[in-house]
Amino acid sequence: WFNDDSLYRTPVTNTFNFTADISGILGIGLGGAFDPNSDSLLVMGMTWSGNGTVLNEPNRRLFNTDPFNPGIYTTSLDVAGFLGANEKWKFKAYPDNRFANSGWEDRPDRVVTFEADGTTQDLGVIVPEIFPLLAPLNSDVNIQITVDMTGAVNFYNGEPVPLNQIEFVGMRGGADFLGSWNSGGCWCADDTVGGLRMKVLSPVQGTNKWTITVTAPAGTNAGNYAYKFGVMYPGADTINGGSNPLDNEAGFGQNHRLFLFQAPGGLIVINNRFGDFTSSVDQISELVPSAYQLEQNFPNPFNPTTTIRYSLPKEGLVTLKVYNILGQEVVTLVQQEQTAGTYEVKFAGSNLASGMYFYTLEANGVSLTRKMMLLK
Repeated sequence: WFNDDSLYRTPVTNTFNFTADISGILGIGLGGAFDPNSDSLLVMGMTWSGNGTVLNEPNRRLFNTDPFNPGIYTTSLDVAGFLGANEKWKFKAYPDNRFANSGWEDRPDRVVTFEADGTTQDLGVIVPEIFPLLAPLNSDVNIQITVDMTGAVNFYNGEPVPLNQIEFVGMRGGADFLGSWNSGGCWCADDTVGGLRMKVLSPVQGTNKWTITVTAPAGTNAGNYAYKFGVMYPGADTINGGSNPLDNEAGFGQNHRLFLFQAPGGLIVINNRFGDFTSSVDQISELVPSAYQLEQNFPNPFNPTTTIRYSLPKEGLVTLKVYNILGQEVVTLVQQEQTAGTYEVKFAGSNLASGMYFYTLEANGVSLTRKMMLLK
């Protein structure tokens, strides 16, 4: 027992250099967020796994020190830990009410590993997944949200969800109209009472889909909102020891995203697949646009996901492809017949290298191209 080296952990102190590129959100949000004069960006965590102790707490806040690159914010933290141990962290923006998800990054926790004592770790340039809220809606917007449960798996135990035994599918998110997870709750059936903490979807007859239409009232800030689903079936409430049992779609920080805006006709339609947070194509308006449009992806730069919106004035075969700077096709996002309307495509660049990419829309002899930047 005394010769078991695994029982002894070697204490070390590492310096971590953080560099955040927030060029894509400078001055774009509500009241000019991100505004360096009133808003702040901090490194949170580095203690959450119980392995780290931050030795210079005041350095959590990042600052811009290069006037020629106003979007680059940096800081360094000295953290005591144990050789080979991991710690978790995220970026967070303040104040909470100017940013989606209360300023927290909308992603799983980031992870560092402690190296030899005295090591300085440069974490590279990171684009925080933080989204400023935008101007308030002028009128109510209805949002039809559908989730396909085909192939659904319970995140906690990795076992298939018994589709013919589903009692209900619930939804929670970063706003009251989504079933607010900011109001506490237990990710259990009790959250459905009153509909404030969890919305309950209805089954679509003859399918494995469940759907709900919610209303973002006038005055709600436009912008990105996170949400996710939970499924109840016999025994689901006892999995994970009964702790947050219905948070069973995916791990903490893995969420679907909704971009709320003043939609034409006041309707946004979003289709999801349970447990799939990668690419999807959603028709957000059936109103007929006056011209072909390919809009700038948002956010941009992005890491790892972004949204591309386009409009079609008439029906036809549509292709939307992504190319690298050498002109080589990276992925085909859309290749199908589509009716006239406005669409959004969620694109995940998780398996791609950082750099410039181009996306091209082709429909009925029209070709439109824009560029986007992936920064990891």
